[in-house]
Amino acid sequence: MAIETATETLAKLVENLAEELHHSGIGLHELSEMSGVEKERLELVKTGAWEKLTIMEIGAIMGSLGMGLPELFNRRR
Repeated sequence: MAIETATETLAKLVENLAEELHHSGIGLHELSEMSGVEKERLELVKTGAWEKLTIMEIGAIMGSLGMGLPELFNRRR
């Protein structure tokens, strides 16, 4: 069993978050209002530039989508 690095784990989490955002049908403007994260910052989730996001922003996005760490790590594709 391969052990993932923290960077690989965070990348997977944000990838799953981007998929959840896509499936939710929530637009970036609406999510920005819900989460308090600027729309331009939310674009980073969609483009895969997650390294530029803060952990607080990721947490706010997760909370706005009603997702926690267990749901994101265990998300089935």
